[in-house]
Amino acid sequence: MDLWDQVVVTEVIKRRYEETRLEAGGGEDFKLDGEDILPLKSHNGRYARVRIHDISPVGMAHFKAPGASPALWTKKPALREEVMELVDVDEFHRIDPIDMLKLQSPDPNVAADMVWSIADRGVDMKDRNINRTEWMRWEALKGTLVVNYPDTAGPQTIDYGIPVNNFTTFGIPWNNVAEAEPIEDFWALGALGLTSAGVYLPLYHFNSATYRYIRRNEKVKDQLSSYGRNVFLPTDQDLRDLLREGTQWKIVDSGYFNEGQTDFELHKWIEDGQIMATTSNYKYNGRRIGEVLDGWVLVGGPTDAQLPVARQGEQAEIIYKRTDQQTVLRHASARIPRLVYPETIAWATAY
Repeated sequence: MDLWDQVVVTEVIKRRYEETRLEAGGGEDFKLDGEDILPLKSHNGRYARVRIHDISPVGMAHFKAPGASPALWTKKPALREEVMELVDVDEFHRIDPIDMLKLQSPDPNVAADMVWSIADRGVDMKDRNINRTEWMRWEALKGTLVVNYPDTAGPQTIDYGIPVNNFTTFGIPWNNVAEAEPIEDFWALGALGLTSAGVYLPLYHFNSATYRYIRRNEKVKDQLSSYGRNVFLPTDQDLRDLLREGTQWKIVDSGYFNEGQTDFELHKWIEDGQIMATTSNYKYNGRRIGEVLDGWVLVGGPTDAQLPVARQGEQAEIIYKRTDQQTVLRHASARIPRLVYPETIAWATAY
């Protein structure tokens, strides 16, 4: 196995990842809820021309009187074109010289063990890359992505244009289970889309801690008990029966751990008490509300003398730096979330 071949290294890490994460599982919740909303989309380049659709009503056609000429209608531009650069998610990991010697061991077992050891490090780097991509998704969905570079003073801030009126706080906190009215709050949150996008937003996202307060709410139970039944805890279908037809929700309990974290407290993508509403199937007018552009990465050969080449998507490689006699494992991607219809996203604070 030629670990100086960049394509080989990328494929070895990919296969190792699939074995150790998708089949055997892991200690962290690796479910990518954000990818359902903003999936990866291959992008040939490093800059993206973002065609953001301003949602503009077209009205109704004019009547024409007998013998008269038809009225002239001119479509008003409904696009804002912006250009954004993809963000590099790119890291080095130093490979110890002793490990490099083991790769060249005459004992095939020693060499094979070191190959898989390096592949395992690559899997960890891939996990870090995936977590960062998922973090960017949720920051974009919340309206603002701030990219802090470790070696520069100034952050890069991207405002995704979610209307300010699409952020609300419910009047009575949901942890007040005796007085809060989550059913009415759901109706009000979904209706925010009527003024921003002309559609009701029937798909809600929240975590289990928030969901617990819905099921324990006394006013929800009162509404259901009016059907002549004794309700101890309402089911999902019970709750949907009180809401607009077609209402759905998704429990998002995934998140990430900080490097070296010992308390294993999950940093949740959706915090307790936060609710996101959007369109059914994450589409508007037949098109997805957004995506994550996955662009070109520059990779080189095994020596400094070889010119870099552009490859699309997530890449890995082993690089020998002649100047300081160092060998590093690199894992890189170039990505940016893009919201096509930011008006179709709304957020509420429940408590």
